[in-house]
Amino acid sequence: MKLVRRVARLGLFAALVATGSAWCAPHLDLDVRLDPAARSLSASASITAETSDLTFYLADQFVVQSVELDGATIPTDRSSLDGLQRFRVKLPDAEQPHTVTVLYRGELQPLDTSMTHDSTLAALPAMSSEQGSFLPGSSSWHPMLETAFTYRLNTEVPDGQIAVAPGAPSDESVDDAVRRASFTMGWPVNSIDLMVGKWSIREHGINVGDARIRIRTYFGETELGLAEGYLDAVERFIRRYSTEIGPYPYTVFSVVSSPIPTGFGMPTLTYLGRQVLGYPFIRDISLGHEVLHNWWGNGVRIDPVRGNWAEGLTTFMADYAYREDESARAAARMRHGWLRDYAALPPRGEQPLSAFRTRHHTASATIGYGKAATMFYDLRARLGNDIFAKGIRTFWDKHQHARASFDDLREAFEQASGLPLVDFFNQWLDRTGAPILQVTQARMADGSKNEVELVLSQTQDSEPFDLSVPLRLLSDEGPIDARVQMSEATQKVRIPTTAIATAALVDPGFEVWRKLSPEEAPPILRDVIAAESIQAAALQESMRDAVNVMANGFSEGSVRLVESVEASDPDKPLIIAGSKSAIAAFLQGSSFASRREQINPGVLEVWIIPDTTRKVVVVAIEAGTEDDHDWSSLGQRLRHFGRYSWVSIAAGGEAARGSWKVESPRITVTR
Repeated sequence: MKLVRRVARLGLFAALVATGSAWCAPHLDLDVRLDPAARSLSASASITAETSDLTFYLADQFVVQSVELDGATIPTDRSSLDGLQRFRVKLPDAEQPHTVTVLYRGELQPLDTSMTHDSTLAALPAMSSEQGSFLPGSSSWHPMLETAFTYRLNTEVPDGQIAVAPGAPSDESVDDAVRRASFTMGWPVNSIDLMVGKWSIREHGINVGDARIRIRTYFGETELGLAEGYLDAVERFIRRYSTEIGPYPYTVFSVVSSPIPTGFGMPTLTYLGRQVLGYPFIRDISLGHEVLHNWWGNGVRIDPVRGNWAEGLTTFMADYAYREDESARAAARMRHGWLRDYAALPPRGEQPLSAFRTRHHTASATIGYGKAATMFYDLRARLGNDIFAKGIRTFWDKHQHARASFDDLREAFEQASGLPLVDFFNQWLDRTGAPILQVTQARMADGSKNEVELVLSQTQDSEPFDLSVPLRLLSDEGPIDARVQMSEATQKVRIPTTAIATAALVDPGFEVWRKLSPEEAPPILRDVIAAESIQAAALQESMRDAVNVMANGFSEGSVRLVESVEASDPDKPLIIAGSKSAIAAFLQGSSFASRREQINPGVLEVWIIPDTTRKVVVVAIEAGTEDDHDWSSLGQRLRHFGRYSWVSIAAGGEAARGSWKVESPRITVTR
């Protein structure tokens, strides 16, 4: 499962809050009573601000009962705007604080437990049921202001339910079959997310420096056994980033179990689908990503003027950093994965990094996460680890609890390094495309036994990129590594050597954002997942409906079910599904390669055929287990293995995965 940071709100509010100033932020006191069984909400919202003109928005499903100014009922200027009610109140004296109080009530939509992970990335309505309630701030369930605000949220829910929201919890009690809790946010935010569920709370208190931090889990009965592991993992991540960046910016962090397949990060908490909480990579990797968002995206909010910098920086300092902790090989595999994702983009699927706001499909994630993380990797390689770390701390010290942009990041790294970085950032943010790098000639330099001369070329159609290029010579005494700056289409390079060099490779560790050569880009499942349209064929009539459902969960594009493989369009990607025996017989009689021994045995085996120009995914299932699978969920789960060439799922649900062999092109060194 790929987690996402929900930093993008409705487009309207993203634009409105862009000019908000933290030092004059208004304050919202919100009293909410929610009955999940009846899906009813009643609320009183008091907005205190120093301004001459207060504008706020509320979803049109709510009935506003009254609006008061400093305790007196007043008429309001009300209009409709894209499913919202827009209220405008004139305040008598902008130099003094005034309070506008809004009483409202309404009915929430039923919680949709059939949602897929991808569908949760869209703007969601406020939803409620006895199984769980989720009221995203972007649904305008509370008055939305035109600037960031601080708040205190007081909640009342029936006993047996528990409410949680971003902020420091307090005043928690149960009285007269009603559970009450308050949440205070002293730093400006753009909206408030509210979650309610049947949870039990587990808590650890830790000291980090001079701060006391509360760590919580809100887990249901099926997840309670995971609580201690999650509490320990959160503590580890908070200590790590408090050292690397600066003190944790809040007093609490909670992990909240969600009945729908969410992966959201909010100030002071993360809201994770209960279906994935048991996966070790969620606790050990994805959780760290969400904890780090309390520095990047929450502790420093995103000014999107040139794009969303927080996802790339968080991916680099969390997901990628954990691979570096593991081994150099694991880190190289992740860098290769980013480039392989890029190679799978449809021809018209790329936008510049400056256009990225939030993930909504594979193409946006490839740029906003993978390309952005590679940018920070490249920046660290050019500046050095110590200066890069200084730039990170400088950025945090200057912009914590405020909004910041890519330009602010650039200025922090310029201050730390003393180097001009405008051209570096402009290339990464504003250019699309990528270089195609080749060593077109390699020989011993004239009259020298100690230097190899290489001709390094960028062969893409666009203008050359300014690059820092790693090179490697293979010799009888081992590899010889070098790094050169390159800004021309063709450049001669000399590398000193005391050994006999036999071959040369360009960027063997996948450190440059570039287009991979065919040898470096074996087929992966994402080649089919990201296609605009695919076809699916079932080898057995009894599997047609299941295959159609699975293919629609697997593909980001449209799906057409075909009668047979022979009836499919050979120019479009294809899924072929059937029992293991049916698949084996079909492959034996076709031009496609048979199953490779590299694939781990499983009740379900999925792979992309490696040796054909056509993109063909095979789904082979153990006979008699067809009814054991939720085919829609299976398709969605397989989508999360997109960067691999094969996936095998065992009877217990455990998944093994792998990729076909990757080889870096090499050119022989002549004498």
